[in-house]
Amino acid sequence: MTAEHMTFERANTLMIYDPKTGELAWRATGESINSQTVSVDGSAYRTHRVCWLLVTGAWAKHSISHADGDHSNNRLANLRLTDQQLNRLQFRAEPTGRRGVKYRPDIGMYIAQARDSSQLHHLGYYPTVEEAVAAVAFADRLLGNKVKPKGPATQPKAEKLDLFALFKTAEEMVGTAVRQTGFEPIPNTKEAA
Repeated sequence: MTAEHMTFERANTLMIYDPKTGELAWRATGESINSQTVSVDGSAYRTHRVCWLLVTGAWAKHSISHADGDHSNNRLANLRLTDQQLNRLQFRAEPTGRRGVKYRPDIGMYIAQARDSSQLHHLGYYPTVEEAVAAVAFADRLLGNKVKPKGPATQPKAEKLDLFALFKTAEEMVGTAVRQTGFEPIPNTKEAA
């Protein structure tokens, strides 16, 4: 573990942390810090480690894990000191044999990921492998990824992209996201008029 350079005093001057909600915000503006890292004086710090610093007054000497596996949940009750190797093993995703889909047994969900030329995109957690595979396929289409089909070389080429099917898949994904988060999409005011 590398030594952090920001002091408690500096962190406390710049940021405020609510241990009950897990929200970390800039003290000057009140703006929430909604990323997994925060940059201060040219150095990047993991957000959950800064939260720990603000509560305890000292940097954690060991790894800090999220008890529920959700890295955006920085409530103090969800943060715990742990051994780094144990932390890695605890939340290891198991391969499913499907490209871009892994299973997280600790939360009982499938992780969907798609890669473009420069980075890996996290597409979300899904209750079934089929939903995760559909999310990866949709992201591949949006990213323009040309997926090599499995099977013999004589396999026929894929048909042209069906835009209707693409938008139908997008609608289904939005519906899934709404069911998972409970947020309703903003209605289109043009259609309502």
